[in-house]
Amino acid sequence: MLKDGSGVFLTHLALGLHERGWDISLVSASKSGDWVEWPHLKDRFRSIASNIYELDFFNRSSPEFWNGVRALMEILKEKSFGILAPQSCVPASACLFARDLLGLKSPIVLTLHSWGINRPDWMDLWDSWALSKVDHICFVSQGYKDALVRRLPFEIDGNKTSVITPGLYIEDSYPSKEALRDELSRRYEVSLSSFWITTLGGISERKGHLELIEGFKLLLEKGYDAHLFIIGPVREKPYFEGLLSLCRDILGRVRFMGQMSDPHSLIKASDVFIFPSRSEGLGLALMEAMALGVPCISSNVEGVKDLVCDGKYALALSEISGSEIARSLIYAIENYSEMLYTASKARERVLKDFSFDRTVRAYENLYLKFLVES
Repeated sequence: MLKDGSGVFLTHLALGLHERGWDISLVSASKSGDWVEWPHLKDRFRSIASNIYELDFFNRSSPEFWNGVRALMEILKEKSFGILAPQSCVPASACLFARDLLGLKSPIVLTLHSWGINRPDWMDLWDSWALSKVDHICFVSQGYKDALVRRLPFEIDGNKTSVITPGLYIEDSYPSKEALRDELSRRYEVSLSSFWITTLGGISERKGHLELIEGFKLLLEKGYDAHLFIIGPVREKPYFEGLLSLCRDILGRVRFMGQMSDPHSLIKASDVFIFPSRSEGLGLALMEAMALGVPCISSNVEGVKDLVCDGKYALALSEISGSEIARSLIYAIENYSEMLYTASKARERVLKDFSFDRTVRAYENLYLKFLVES
């Protein structure tokens, strides 16, 4: 599914493998309502993929899923694939049904980017079945693996899992923060002396936007001069409408930027990047902000723990609430030199430890292992 951070990751992984001589084919659902990334990412795939198939497995309670499985069976009959590499449990289950019904031996190597919260039990059971049957599971962080293993109704075989962290694929070739800020202050008519706060992610309950706005309002009520830039497409329209209602009296201070072709210039120009997400496989947006040298405030859940490291590389929220977010923003403003020092250490770490070339090599070695075995 060419959507969100997992879609961007998959595109860059495919590009990296293609450069190393791998033959790539893509199976993805077609563009849906809020898939603003889809046309751009599909164009990137067109330049490298031998084949692009559009199949929708994501409405798994409907005939469309089973029609997709049948279509996938026809593809697998026609083409011989050394590795099947689904990027979530639903396409993994489709691969399992199609492969096993055809009696094929192609290894299924699943990369698990996230597993939603507050889901129906049947959905968790479905995905648990897929996790128990695939040949290998790649988790995108150790923290996420630890969190998910606690939720599973069975004991996962440690020999069929690995942790391969997505690396950075942005380069900080931007002008200085001061130059960017000068340009963007004129474009958006925002004071240079104001405290700029950015966040990046599809607008949804999981990302904590409601609590962020509540905390931001408390910050303004205490007399601080600040602006909040919320970057990302609307994923949940009723939730977004609630956000608009909540901030109707401060709309001059809150900017909903939508999907931006280049969000990183605005993030680099900001004083703080905040990431109050409830559930993340890793948190690519947070990693990117760290790479740009921006002081960060973040939740400390699941895979995000691997980046925050108990407050060593970002100011960690003790809970996701308006009051805690306001407290953390005030701390950041009042202790900005400390925040800048932490940001410099975070930047040094992610640039050193999160190379995307290293990610590509790790996947290549894993895939080659299965090809040799099969």
